[in-house]
Amino acid sequence: MSFDMQYQTKCLFQDIENGQASTIEWRSISKSSSDRHMREHSNVFSEEDADEVPLNVVVTSPVPRSKPLENFLNQAGGKVYINADHGEAEGSYKICFTAKDTATAQDVKLLVDWRVGALAQDWEVLAKKEHIDHISVELKKYEDLVKEMRQEMLHMKKVDKVGYQTRETAHKRVEFYSFFAMIVCIGFTVGQYFFLKKFFKNKKLL
Repeated sequence: MSFDMQYQTKCLFQDIENGQASTIEWRSISKSSSDRHMREHSNVFSEEDADEVPLNVVVTSPVPRSKPLENFLNQAGGKVYINADHGEAEGSYKICFTAKDTATAQDVKLLVDWRVGALAQDWEVLAKKEHIDHISVELKKYEDLVKEMRQEMLHMKKVDKVGYQTRETAHKRVEFYSFFAMIVCIGFTVGQYFFLKKFFKNKKLL
């Protein structure tokens, strides 16, 4: 994906399950140089040829007060490998890009490819490393995708169970408060009846 930086600091967030692999490949280019090259080369131009803009980049995990996973200084591109291990900590992994000033940030376009799970695996490198053919690599890729889908389904099932329990608890509370409100209304009605009856008797209207 690609987007304009706009502000001096721009952050992206991603939920990653424990044990999942993830890769972030990023590059920062100058929008003005890109536009200039487009004009000069009659629209025959690739973002790969654009001028790069160095940024400070920090990648952090959800673990409170932990050290950054990666810290790039004055770099215009890079690749980060993450093997999620955040224990019981809740939250998202985060990558933040910081320019030297707002003016620089407004001229920056970020190109980010953040992959999670089976999509994060470098299958070509794996094939060369383990000396396996293309078909075996594809099978391995689909096997990992199926495992990832199963984990996602189990996670969704767990979330649905928690949601069901929450709905049941809320339903019981609504029933209790409805019953309580009904008792209060009946009590007020009965009390009002006897009050009015006594009032009219005292006024000798009954």
